[in-house]
Amino acid sequence: MLSARRGLSTLGAFWGQLVSSVIWLVSATLGTWVTPKASILTVVIGGFFIFPLTQMLLRLPGRRASVSRENPFNSLGMQIAFVLPFSMLLLVPVGLYNLNWFFPALMVLWARTICRSLLSTGCPCSCTSREF
Repeated sequence: MLSARRGLSTLGAFWGQLVSSVIWLVSATLGTWVTPKASILTVVIGGFFIFPLTQMLLRLPGRRASVSRENPFNSLGMQIAFVLPFSMLLLVPVGLYNLNWFFPALMVLWARTICRSLLSTGCPCSCTSREF
């Protein structure tokens, strides 16, 4: 487990966080100065490109863009990639009912999905409750 935690602090984690941050920043900018619809579309469509853009940025300098088989987080990305898009359908009625609830609901959904995936991989993280 210690090697898995060390793997999270490498440069690879930086690129994923950078890509996510840029997508959220663009979304916030569009929501502030354009329309809420543009903001929502940016974060939803941009979210599908987080993984490919991160992989591209990892491979540009010739770094390895995969996780070792021994790493317990190996299946985490796959679980999130398949669960989150289907879960995002739950946000449609939330956004239709009250548009201001879309982003808080999205953050709760992402946090729940990631924490649930970490629990299923046996990760010793701070979200150890099985209530999710």
